[in-house]
Amino acid sequence: MNDVTARRRQAEREERISTISKAARTIFYQEGYAGTTIRKIAYEAELSQGAIYRFFKGIDEIYAELLLDQFKLIDVALEKGKAEGESLAGKIKCLFRRYFEYYLDNPESYDLFLFSNAGWRRVGLNPEIIARLDQAMGRSLSFIEAVISEGMESGEIKRGNSAKTACLLWMAIEGIIVVHRRNLLENSGWDIRDLVERQIEILLEGIMVR
Repeated sequence: MNDVTARRRQAEREERISTISKAARTIFYQEGYAGTTIRKIAYEAELSQGAIYRFFKGIDEIYAELLLDQFKLIDVALEKGKAEGESLAGKIKCLFRRYFEYYLDNPESYDLFLFSNAGWRRVGLNPEIIARLDQAMGRSLSFIEAVISEGMESGEIKRGNSAKTACLLWMAIEGIIVVHRRNLLENSGWDIRDLVERQIEILLEGIMVR
């Protein structure tokens, strides 16, 4: 097989996987995890079920790949945020701003992580896939933990468990996102970006050494 043929086949493979992924996202959004089947994805993608199985072993693997793609986007956003801040507090602010911008740009993709609060640990995925997703989440959290560790070492952030502190900060921002996604603030008249900025300020007041 020459290089031209190899590149063409690789391009065709990537195009087919992209078609399957787009169809799967549509079905997952419409049906949730429990209601999604290979047959429905194949119908949406206008492919045979056999064509799906050429690239994926089953629903679990397709779901995992969709989430891993989202984690890659999150990592890009967090890396940009970490690079943008000049001071330690500025890095933390930019990290969470970038993460929130990811959510605003990908609201439906964000729903893939939730599925009515089930999450990937409770929808029946096999342990190997759960481990891959846990690793991806840990990698994303490591961007925040690295900045927290830096602050603890420099004395700018109160001493403690850096991983736990990073997780607590992330959970606080996640809370705003979940409330916003459920439209619970729809009639409040509050600007969601202003709420995030205030939340970040409150968090910094709690962890920074004054």
